Amino acid sequence: MQKQDISPLRDFSEIFFTLSHEASVKGVLEGKYDAAAVYDNAPLLLSELANKSLIAIADTEAIPTDPMVVNSDLEASLKTSLQSAMTNMHNDEEGKKLLTLLYESRGIERYITEAEVQEIIRLGDGE
Repeated sequence: MQKQDISPLRDFSEIFFTLSHEASVKGVLEGKYDAAAVYDNAPLLLSELANKSLIAIADTEAIPTDPMVVNSDLEASLKTSLQSAMTNMHNDEEGKKLLTLLYESRGIERYITEAEVQEIIRLGDGE
């Protein structure tokens, strides 16, 4: 959006968190919102109505999706256990089954750590 000189905080009077990409697209189609930030394969976005009514104003590079966040007050050992379970589930048979379902519905192949995300971003920036 920087290339188009678009700044959401400057250019829009209100910003909403709609809880889903689908709700964001629906809100634009219904005139509730002027614009929405959504992934490019949101089901409603691919509909015939959306194709006739919406235009893309900006694209981004790939963005890691579906972060796992926890309350900062959670015990450190529990945070570590949760992170380990999520980032290693692709190595476990039961975890692989769950990831198959997540891949079908969300395109998730596996979870990675924040450090790995930052490394991917750094490499993408050509550093």
